[in-house]
Amino acid sequence: MVYEAGKSYNDAVRYYKKFFTCARMMEDKIGLSLGANRIAINYFNDGNYEKAVEYHKQNIQLSDIENTFAGYYNIGISYRKNKNFEEALINFKKALEWAV
Repeated sequence: MVYEAGKSYNDAVRYYKKFFTCARMMEDKIGLSLGANRIAINYFNDGNYEKAVEYHKQNIQLSDIENTFAGYYNIGISYRKNKNFEEALINFKKALEWAV
């Protein structure tokens, strides 16, 4: 979080990847989901929207089926930044379907 606050997104990604690896070794599904989400957000903040999409997809796959709103919403934002408006809309709709 310190690296995020200081806008050192590459350093944050590096440490969250270590966290992600530890969560995988411990078979911690919640930790894996959290790690994928934080990695994706830091890639997004660094302007690497393709990597953000990749990790948001992992977050969605790892998330509890009943808690995917944030994943779909975040991936929609990443696609929108990449100017892939069709995919952005698809994912925003999925987020809304979950919210209803």
